[in-house]
Amino acid sequence: MSVAAFISSQKTEYGISHVISCRALGVSQSWFYKWKARAPTPRERRRADLGRLLERADAEQLPAIPWTITDGCSGPTLVGECVATDPIQRRDDFEAWRCALGAEAWPGGLRRGKSVHLHASINDEEGVSISIAAEVLAEEM
Repeated sequence: MSVAAFISSQKTEYGISHVISCRALGVSQSWFYKWKARAPTPRERRRADLGRLLERADAEQLPAIPWTITDGCSGPTLVGECVATDPIQRRDDFEAWRCALGAEAWPGGLRRGKSVHLHASINDEEGVSISIAAEVLAEEM
């Protein structure tokens, strides 16, 4: 956590004013307010994108799946992997997320030997690419 983020958190979490926090840490108030007014960094934007997605998942009671954030040449990508141990649950989780996002799935998935890789992706209104994936056995399709 940066010094400026720490100062900001003191106000939020404990009600300690920025003036007191800046004085205690020996930094100028003007420096803090300049930091606070800056544009968000790419990392902060990616985290905000993921935060919005997770809030939506909670509101719509979507299944919990692990997410990864990557930086592609066309912008940030959020990748969700449906990894439930039960293959039927894994496929159902994939479908729940695909429907909630309005993403188009690859027809029939990608066949890899005895397994099928299910994949769907969409670009949201903020230009973030969101991908959902799951591996299932061909006979489970």
